[in-house]
Amino acid sequence: MRSTKKVSILLLFLLIAGLARMPLERPLGREMRQTGILAEPLDQKTSDAIGQTSAAIALGGLRSLVASVLNFSKVVPAWQEQDWVGIFTIFEQIHTLQPQVSYYYQAAAGYAADDAYSDYRDRPGMEEWQRELRRNEFFNKGITYLDEGIENLPEDLKLREMKARMLSDTYKPEYVDYAAATEVLDEAVTLKKATDVVKRQRLYLMSRVPERRREALTLTREIYADPRSRFPSIKSQLFSLQNEFPDEKGIPLNEIYDSKGEIVRGLFNHYQRRNEGLPMAGVREELEATLDELKLPMALNPLLNTDIKRVTLMFEEIYEASPLKFPSNYSEESGNWPLVVRHFEEYGSSSLPTMRVLYYVLQNLAGLPPEERVHESRIFPDRLTAIRDLANFLFDESHDYPRNGVREQLEEQCVKAQVPDHLSPLLHPEQFPFNNEWMDSVQRWHYDQVGEAK
Repeated sequence: MRSTKKVSILLLFLLIAGLARMPLERPLGREMRQTGILAEPLDQKTSDAIGQTSAAIALGGLRSLVASVLNFSKVVPAWQEQDWVGIFTIFEQIHTLQPQVSYYYQAAAGYAADDAYSDYRDRPGMEEWQRELRRNEFFNKGITYLDEGIENLPEDLKLREMKARMLSDTYKPEYVDYAAATEVLDEAVTLKKATDVVKRQRLYLMSRVPERRREALTLTREIYADPRSRFPSIKSQLFSLQNEFPDEKGIPLNEIYDSKGEIVRGLFNHYQRRNEGLPMAGVREELEATLDELKLPMALNPLLNTDIKRVTLMFEEIYEASPLKFPSNYSEESGNWPLVVRHFEEYGSSSLPTMRVLYYVLQNLAGLPPEERVHESRIFPDRLTAIRDLANFLFDESHDYPRNGVREQLEEQCVKAQVPDHLSPLLHPEQFPFNNEWMDSVQRWHYDQVGEAK
């Protein structure tokens, strides 16, 4: 009897103490939720959706565990089934459980704007207007997820970077908005965790907005002022933006670039992105002028050889030595034959086409016996590539390099590769230059012949 009375008194005391603490703890709880230390309590809908067991675990303080389980046990299977509605229903639950975790907003945005979008790009059984409607829905849903994440995590850098990438994705041209993407990074660079990479990304986007290019020029000069930040893309940006605003005093070309080889590499790679909205003032003109000075054969000229998609350091080494000289007396000190040997020894059959042919020519000039020669199968990657390289070298009238043995080797390779007469470089030299499209035509002809034989 006495023990029951004591227990009752103790319970009454605890109840009174709890009631007395409530006015003090409620403001503290609200403050902790506002600062993200505590999460909002689960609503009934979320509790029902994740199940009683998961809800109990979440109430016990293990929300991150429940969110992880949902992510791996439900999202992945739904993705495999392309159940997009199911995926985003699950992510709504995950975001309620873990509103302060950036990864889940990024993941949801990726599933929506990339995976679901791609699924409806050419899904069969739907009209194009229906596919377009769904693509719009999922792309905008991806942006919405990122906006929700930014609202909950205003200091998060990755969410803003991802949003800027999505708004400037050239693979989804219908949604490209460089001005909006730049504004996203305008906010990002003010954050404490903003990196130099983000600042450069902002510059590249800003330069695509015509109204902000003068601002982009100022920003480019600030970045260029640090020698450690003078990346090829910064140099090409500086050159093109200066040409866009000739009223401002600019840095001379020979101070931006150390050599003609670097000019070609930097400006050509920049020029290759001309469909991305980057400033191009004066780029093509300077490229043409510099390449004219170098007097390159067609195969090494990136403006003439459409197979060249990017100029690398491998090219730059050759450009630095141009105009090239290859006297018939291969031992003459003024010639560039040692460059050919060094280049081939370093790159082998991956050497530049002209250098491969020159290495073959050098062996002929030197009169090496067969046992001392590098066999043509080790000089060229394959027969069609050998034919292309040899033909372009033989019929290119822009250079006067020695052609010893080139025609003979071309004839031999054409026979071995069974090149049809209507595609033979020897019978139709007027088809010069011979590029990758020519190689595709030969392969297609062989494929058709096999099909007809069957």
